[in-house]
Amino acid sequence: MKQQVKLIQNNKGFTLSEILAAVLIMSMMMIAIVSFVDYSSRIWRTGQEAVNNKNYSRLTFDLINQELMEAESIIEPTINNNNKKFLILHTKRNTEKCSSITLIDDITPSKIYLYRGSDKINNDTGKKKNSSTYTEILLAKNVNTFTVTRLSTSTVQITLAIESSEEDEDGNHDIISSDTMILYAPMIR
Repeated sequence: MKQQVKLIQNNKGFTLSEILAAVLIMSMMMIAIVSFVDYSSRIWRTGQEAVNNKNYSRLTFDLINQELMEAESIIEPTINNNNKKFLILHTKRNTEKCSSITLIDDITPSKIYLYRGSDKINNDTGKKKNSSTYTEILLAKNVNTFTVTRLSTSTVQITLAIESSEEDEDGNHDIISSDTMILYAPMIR
């Protein structure tokens, strides 16, 4: 019996300082793990957004190129009047139809629309005139820059920059995708 009593008296627990040290170390490890996971997820989201916007930009250029392939003439911009925010084409679907690829930057976020219709399109703005005989297709959103420069009779240079949908700490949007392409319309002579 004396040995059992002696064992119980020698069996000490953890001291308060040991428990506090263990809790502090575990808390620091948890904070590091949570910070790492948060940082990794932000990097993943940024990368995914960049890939999505790059694909979005390519799709927009493909749609613009398709319109140019079907064009019979480029109305605007003229060769001497460059850096427009729109492109107006006559298409071969019907001689009376016009197409307009136009940046609408008076709304937030800025968007690029393709207007197809039988009525005239305003040559100064590239926007459709009021009518019910047109089709409106959204080509791109979150557009930072869209400029069209006429290089020759059948060639245009288009610059497109798409920005992030989320604001950074300064309240600005980062440009995620920026491309400049020179497109040729083979039907125009």
